[in-house]
Amino acid sequence: MSGDAHLPHSIAPADRTVPRMLRLQAGRYSHQRLFSCGDVAFGFSEASDVAARAGGWLAAQGVERGDRVAILSTNRAEVLTLVLGCGWIGAVAVPLNAAAKGPQVKYYIENSGAVLLVAEAALIANIGDTDLSGGALRTVLVLPGVADGLPAHVGGVPATLYDGHGDAIEATDAGPGDTLAILYTSG
Repeated sequence: MSGDAHLPHSIAPADRTVPRMLRLQAGRYSHQRLFSCGDVAFGFSEASDVAARAGGWLAAQGVERGDRVAILSTNRAEVLTLVLGCGWIGAVAVPLNAAAKGPQVKYYIENSGAVLLVAEAALIANIGDTDLSGGALRTVLVLPGVADGLPAHVGGVPATLYDGHGDAIEATDAGPGDTLAILYTSG
């Protein structure tokens, strides 16, 4: 492919982890913007800190290496932040289709073994009265935007408001073969 001539093709396999790639790319593209969504933007030089703080926040929620974190949200900055945070601590991000309804959401959560669900407030209605308490799920964190107050439980699981403000932590020594994400498709 001629369009990717500027991309590095010699990244050692041991360096193909989220923390190492973020640091490597920060050195190469430090002054360039990496991400912009709404009023949130950051560059390559800031990405490691964003991931370290998100990883610290996830760890404070009890998420550990190998744990699955389901994310039920439309396109928001928090989605990327959570994926980077998962990669930073060796957890597995499980982004869910925002159109998924109760039984689908339950299947995805139980099938993936998610211990944490981060859900956009407007999408909590998609869960309805579906019981999510039968699997490994311990907590539902609701992204800001709750119009009618925060529910105490979502699907029978304790809910609390997502604040996403964690202390930066050191990266987990994940291997390049570790799973970063589980993606469910309709096919």
